[in-house]
Amino acid sequence: MFRYIIGIILFLFNIEQGASQSLELSFSDNNSPKPLTLTMGFRSGATLGIDTVYGEKELPPFQPIGTGHAVLVLDLDKNRTYSSLIDLYAYKDIRSMEPINIADTFWIALSPWTQDRKQMEFTWNWPLDSGLDSIVIMDKGGVAFKTSLNSNKSVIIKPNDFGVGPITIENYYVIMYRSKTVNSINQEVNEEEYFNVYSLLGNCVLSHEKYNDIHIKIQEMQHGFYILQSPSQTLKIKNF
Repeated sequence: MFRYIIGIILFLFNIEQGASQSLELSFSDNNSPKPLTLTMGFRSGATLGIDTVYGEKELPPFQPIGTGHAVLVLDLDKNRTYSSLIDLYAYKDIRSMEPINIADTFWIALSPWTQDRKQMEFTWNWPLDSGLDSIVIMDKGGVAFKTSLNSNKSVIIKPNDFGVGPITIENYYVIMYRSKTVNSINQEVNEEEYFNVYSLLGNCVLSHEKYNDIHIKIQEMQHGFYILQSPSQTLKIKNF
């Protein structure tokens, strides 16, 4: 029985882990000993503030030494300026799945420009998570620098001919365009796939069944939640 309980906990944990859309964006410059990774995205149950359960942690006041440092600004009052009394610094900014906006904007602040900084580089994971239509990085002014995240997986920023271009900018926006939540993605089921169905106690109640057949058979079962698992996806359905 103990093994069943542990199995159920791990099973549900893996489902919750999958209920998110996220981007890992790494930053480095020519002086960085190693890239610094910032995580941003969406997750069921997250808030605008610090959610320690999802790995968010408030950082001390931003006092960068040298180069190669970057933080996410949690702009809690959404006024596009930083206030030490309201806003927070973090390496993760995870927000609620709902509602889906036309565009969600995340704010990255970099350590100040120095004369020995010759270039900066952003790298990202590819392909994007399902439901994330596109992502753009641009400087806060929206003039000097803008790039779309694509299969190149990285972009290098260098000073322009005047020496005061993108390399000197210390604030960037990451704009995420998304059309679907994880729940809506999960409903796009491959009807030809076969699933096993488990109760919340971890018991297999149906084996090797197609999705449409499951909906018919599950109506005859006890009311509650059931977990569907195929080789490629895990779903949750309810019978009430």
